Amino acid sequence: MRLLPLQSSDAVLAHEGALLIGRRHCFGLALIVTAALSAAQVETRNVSIRYISPSAGEKMYGSYCAACHGDKGKGDGPAAAAMTTPLGDLTTLSKSSGGRFPRTHVFFSILNGKPRHTGEGYEMPSWKDPFYSLCAGQRGCDAEVQMRIVRLTDYLESLQVK
Repeated sequence: MRLLPLQSSDAVLAHEGALLIGRRHCFGLALIVTAALSAAQVETRNVSIRYISPSAGEKMYGSYCAACHGDKGKGDGPAAAAMTTPLGDLTTLSKSSGGRFPRTHVFFSILNGKPRHTGEGYEMPSWKDPFYSLCAGQRGCDAEVQMRIVRLTDYLESLQVK
C-alpha cells in the first residue's frame, strides 16, 4: 500500500473514503495520519492495494512499505513526515539485536502491526487483513498470506548493514 503525501496549509483533510481492496472487498484501513510540521499540514490518504506476486519480496516492499519506510528502509518515505513517532531504520534491525536478524519479531510485526506505547492506535498497521483481501475465498489463502510476510521478512533481512 502506498500512502501519498499531500501538502495543505489550510489543513484540509484529504480522506478519499474507503479503501478498495481486491474486487469485492471494501473497508477503511485506519492509515490516515496527520502531523503538523511547522506551519504546514502534511496528510496522507488511502490508496488501493495492488496485487503483487506473493513471492516478490522486493516488489511488495516497494508497493506496500516504501511510502512510510523509504525505498532503502531508512524510515524516510514520503509519508514518514506525517507519523507521530519517527520510523526506525529497518537496515539496522540485526545490529540492534546483537548481530542476529529478528526474523520472528519482524514477521509478527508485519502480520499483527505494532501498537503504540500510549495504548491508542498503532505505530504500524497490521497487514493481515489487506493481504487476506488479495486472496479471499481462494484455496490456499493462509499459505499465500504467510508467503507474503516471509518474503517481505526475507527482503528486510537482505537490507541489513554488514
